[in-house]
Amino acid sequence: MTFSKSMNREIASTIILPDSYDSLPTSGVLYPTVYILHGGGGNHGNWLKRMPQLTSLADKYEMVFVFPDAGSYSWYLDHPLDPSSQYETYITDELVNSVECAYRVSRSGTKRAITGLSMGGHGAIYLALRQPKMFAAAGSMSGVLDFALFPNRKGMDKFNDIRQHSVAAIAADFNTELHEAPALIFDCGTEDLFLPSNRSLKAILESQNLEFSYSERKGTHNWNYWRTSILDHLEFFYILLK
Repeated sequence: MTFSKSMNREIASTIILPDSYDSLPTSGVLYPTVYILHGGGGNHGNWLKRMPQLTSLADKYEMVFVFPDAGSYSWYLDHPLDPSSQYETYITDELVNSVECAYRVSRSGTKRAITGLSMGGHGAIYLALRQPKMFAAAGSMSGVLDFALFPNRKGMDKFNDIRQHSVAAIAADFNTELHEAPALIFDCGTEDLFLPSNRSLKAILESQNLEFSYSERKGTHNWNYWRTSILDHLEFFYILLK
């Protein structure tokens, strides 16, 4: 549990430590961290419940995996009309610091990555572009990445203009002269409702001359697709963070 000052309450997370973490308690090794975000209607326990092999993947890559809780439809944003839903502040200002105080993980942004599915895919790239020094890499699986194409999803009614909080809008305004962008990886199934949203972001990133890895493959908006996608993301992160 992490106490959130911004929301004045405790918020749960699931954390997976690699086997070597306990076997090397005084080694001075500081582990890379990957934050893995849940989708709409989900919670911090979804990923491990649906994909228990993530435990062995933490061992394989010798990474710490953190699964934050962000409510059902927060979109990982700070909601202007709801003080109980300040999840951008919670993750970037509170949770990361809490994890790095409690565990032997690196405090360098070069050793952090973030990814997620659906709503969490939006959250991961949104947070990384908003805080480009915080995460070396960010990913999205089947993400809702352009709110202009899908303006009426659950939770979006709290904003006067949700489009300005879209990953697509943030990417279009990203100043490459002021900031180095995190490495990006995102993908979507060819039968997924949100495929146009992913293609929209791809076009924007190309226009901005930002580097990224993008792929499409057969699949829809479900766990069968995400169980495969996360393998590609973790391999991508491992190469960058090691």
